[in-house]
Order: sequence, then C-alpha cells, then structure tokens
Amino acid sequence: MTSIFEKAKKLFIKKWQHEEAFISYLNEMWLTSHATWYEGFFQNGPSTNNALESFNLVIKKEETLREKMPLSRFTTQCFNMISGWSQQYSRGKQIITEPSIELAEWTQAYHWVKQKKDVSTKNKSNGCCYYLPAGDKSASSAEEIKQATQCRWTSFDQFSERAFGVWVHGHW
Repeated sequence: MTSIFEKAKKLFIKKWQHEEAFISYLNEMWLTSHATWYEGFFQNGPSTNNALESFNLVIKKEETLREKMPLSRFTTQCFNMISGWSQQYSRGKQIITEPSIELAEWTQAYHWVKQKKDVSTKNKSNGCCYYLPAGDKSASSAEEIKQATQCRWTSFDQFSERAFGVWVHGHW
C-alpha cells in the first residue's frame, strides 16, 4: 500500500504543482511531518481510533468525572479503576468475543447482496485477493482488475479512475 500511496502522491503533486502554496502546505504538514495518516498505512489494523476514544470517554465519565487532576491523584485513580475493573471480570462479567451486528447493518448487507455483484478472487501464495466492482457496476473485467493492480498510471486522474473502479481486498 505504501508504494501505491507514494506513486499517487507524486501524480497528485504533479497535477497540482501550479498551486504552490497548497502543495507546500501539503508537503510540510501531511507528506513529511505526518506521513502515516493515510488509509492503508497500518495494514490489518484499525482504520480509526474509535475503540480507544470510547475507552477514554468511559474513563472521563465514570472514573474522573471529567475533573482535572494532578498526576499523582490521577495515577492513584487509575490503580483504583484497574482494580475495580479486574474485580468485576473475576466475578463472572462476560467478555464479548464476537461483535454484535445491528439490524441496519444486516439490512445494508442484504441490499448489497441483492445487487448481485460479481466478486472475483485470485489465490496467491500469501493469501487470497478479492476484486469487487465499484459504484453501480455489477462486474469488473480482467483488464480493469489488471489496471487497478499493476499501478501503471501516468496521471492522477488515471490513478483515480483505475484505483477506484475496482475495490481490491487482500494481498496484492
């Protein structure tokens, strides 16, 4: 994924090079200082930090009551919090090991399946790769899959058209 990002980044800069102030800002803030922000940088990891933020909210609401504390008091509060949580789990509190799926998600999945999209697969030595047609298309041609995965783009517009015409999931 990093090689794809690097190539797309160069094509984007080439396309918008006449916007010198913007490209300078983009380079300084997002392509140099914070170069790990893009989707796909941390493969097989979470795309967001929602779980961490949810945990942080519980600490603020239930443990510190949103009160600012000196570090020593906060540390004591953390030890008490961990002790309390550990005791809850030792008393048979159930740990959920499978995510629950809401009705809205089931409905969305049902409607997606009804579209009868042709999902292509290709087995590789390091796993399987899935190719899904994007947008309203019901199938992707072998040529579209080849164009999406070979990373041979000469412009940012061509990259956008090819990379977002077929969704690729897996190791490629």
